[in-house]
Amino acid sequence: MGQWKSEFFGCFKNSYLSLMTYVAPCYVAGKNAEEVGYSCKTLGVLFFVPFIGSYYNSVMRTRIREQNRIDGNRLKDFCVHTFCYYCALIQDAQELEWWKPREPPKDQKVTRK
Repeated sequence: MGQWKSEFFGCFKNSYLSLMTYVAPCYVAGKNAEEVGYSCKTLGVLFFVPFIGSYYNSVMRTRIREQNRIDGNRLKDFCVHTFCYYCALIQDAQELEWWKPREPPKDQKVTRK
């Protein structure tokens, strides 16, 4: 089985992502959800609901783990998102890498107006 790209308590290794998560965790939760096929707005809003937000973010984390073949289980995902929410959000985001600039596909022409 695989491993996470970053350590769990490696929250501060990426200062941009850390600052964004501590200032607007609902945005990071929403963007993480969007990357794995969930609603950005729904997960962003559910961030503010205790335990329900943790549950849905743990479901999203399970999907990330399964897609990348990373060791773990659903109970651990729920505990991580309940008790270490910010570190879990940052680790999920670092795994998904949505915050990095992306190159357009090579076969697609870039047009500017």
